[in-house]
Amino acid sequence: MDSLQGRFSSDAPEHRSNDRLDSWGEIATYLRRGIRTVRRWESQEGLPVHRHLHRKSGSVYAFKSEVDAWWNNRCPPPDSSKENLPSRWTLQNLWAIGIVLIIGLGVMIWVKPLSSGRDRPHSSIGALAVLPFEDLSVNSEHDILADAMTEELITSLAQVMPMRITSRNSVMRYKHSNKSLREIAQELNVDGLVTGSVERAGQRVIITIRLVDARKDRHIWAGSFEGVPKNILEFQENTSHTAANEVWAALKPNPE
Repeated sequence: MDSLQGRFSSDAPEHRSNDRLDSWGEIATYLRRGIRTVRRWESQEGLPVHRHLHRKSGSVYAFKSEVDAWWNNRCPPPDSSKENLPSRWTLQNLWAIGIVLIIGLGVMIWVKPLSSGRDRPHSSIGALAVLPFEDLSVNSEHDILADAMTEELITSLAQVMPMRITSRNSVMRYKHSNKSLREIAQELNVDGLVTGSVERAGQRVIITIRLVDARKDRHIWAGSFEGVPKNILEFQENTSHTAANEVWAALKPNPE
């Protein structure tokens, strides 16, 4: 965390045109953290995040200058005092605690890939775009969950993939678009597209993600993740990280 301080200025200049971060994903990328961590900082530590009052609650923005000032004035993380465990904690104690934590996480969040298929492309894909996820929930009055999953996956892919990932602002105009995947890929100047859907029925959430070679209109990989999460933000972050790693594995060249 200390390594980030060098990139933040202690000054708080007036807002410039390039000073604005227009989504949770952009704020998380700027701070080099996950979206769930950034949201926790906003609710618990006063990270300066603004909301469009005239739009849905998922529309947020922040200014780099304000984030920089907040970072420089931020108190040390509360867990910093726990770096050194007491000497009375034996190896057996640590093993027991680790097992309990694993079991606890398994109960809280269950992310299960139901199906996946992989057909490695013969030519490399140099750029990707994540299209807005569809909301397939019954009687759904909004699709905030689908938009949040789109943003979370874009951030996770940007952290994992050594290639250009199209920004959220560029892809959101294709929400409910009737254009073909090939047309969209050409307009965004990308080779591959990631599409997905979110379905919520009661407490159960099903997220389906697909990777397509838009140049050849060919399916490369697909995965479905299902769970009854107690914390939807953790479920989304867990799913996006798993899917990002699967997408990257699907695009790696075949071993000789």
